[in-house]
Amino acid sequence: MRKFSLLALAVAGAALAGLLFTTPAAAQGTLNLDEAINSTRLMLDGDSHNRDLRIRLVKLHFIEGARHLERGNAQGAIGSLANGLRVAEAGQVSDSEEVIQFTNYALAHATEDQARTQEVISILDGLVAAAPRFHLARYMLGYTLMRSSSNADFARGSEVMRQLWLDSSGGMRSQTSHAAANLAYERAIADANSGRTGAALDILQQVQSDYGNDPYNTGQQNQNFHFALGTLMDQTGNSEGTVQEYEAVYNQNSNYSAGGLSIGDALANASYRRALEHITQGGVGAGQAAVALLDQVERIEGRPSVDVHHGRYLAYRMTGDMRSANAEVEAIRTLDRSYYDSLLRNI
Repeated sequence: MRKFSLLALAVAGAALAGLLFTTPAAAQGTLNLDEAINSTRLMLDGDSHNRDLRIRLVKLHFIEGARHLERGNAQGAIGSLANGLRVAEAGQVSDSEEVIQFTNYALAHATEDQARTQEVISILDGLVAAAPRFHLARYMLGYTLMRSSSNADFARGSEVMRQLWLDSSGGMRSQTSHAAANLAYERAIADANSGRTGAALDILQQVQSDYGNDPYNTGQQNQNFHFALGTLMDQTGNSEGTVQEYEAVYNQNSNYSAGGLSIGDALANASYRRALEHITQGGVGAGQAAVALLDQVERIEGRPSVDVHHGRYLAYRMTGDMRSANAEVEAIRTLDRSYYDSLLRNI
């Protein structure tokens, strides 16, 4: 049976996707890979600031590593990958978008078969041992571990990525937080869809703890992250956290929606439920907190509501502000006389 390892599955697909360059030497096959590497290295020696040449040589070394792996030569693969990393680090291209995309594509394909993921992890452990100061090597290891179906591997990969984020800067730092958050988000959604809501919530909260409130580089992904976090908090009974996460989305994009639910409706409903909790549970500052939440509901909905006015009536009574409480009752009378009459009978 053919043995697939790190990058081996990616080469053909990457070429089709235009991620690999095309030269006559590189296109002639395995026999001329050494020639392609040597000729590219010579060109780079004469033009050391040429980023395109440097990225080309990085990819060539990675392809060389993949071919070593196809032949079962793990040590040769480690050497080739380490050479690619040295070239990348020397020219400060290891955090370039093209190199990272190539790496992500390759690792994703190499770990599609979970039965072979441990083999890939073992090879990457060796690569990190051979080149511990190279950030891209640590990125490869953390990324692969987080794609593993093993919870222990996922936890270890999360820590590898967190440490790399702390140690790096610039593009590598932002790429690391982005990748770690994306892999964690995918894992959390899978857990939630399988009924493991608590585990899913733990994963996203850990990302927030590790990388801050907005771990992604793009607004849309940050919004998806906060919406998922708020929904999981809602499902586990954390109404205050739900409001906070939905507010984070609403403040970034008031037109956001997911699964047919607008963020405005989600935030208004969560705020109303949290206000009722303050009213029923009481405590220091509960009345003022309830009023603020109900004011938010009214702002989002853009129209008066007897439910909101009734809630504020109760909240103002808690604070002892009977003038404002009576004003809420009068607002109810104007909106819905039958509701007002029912309210008076129960006061």
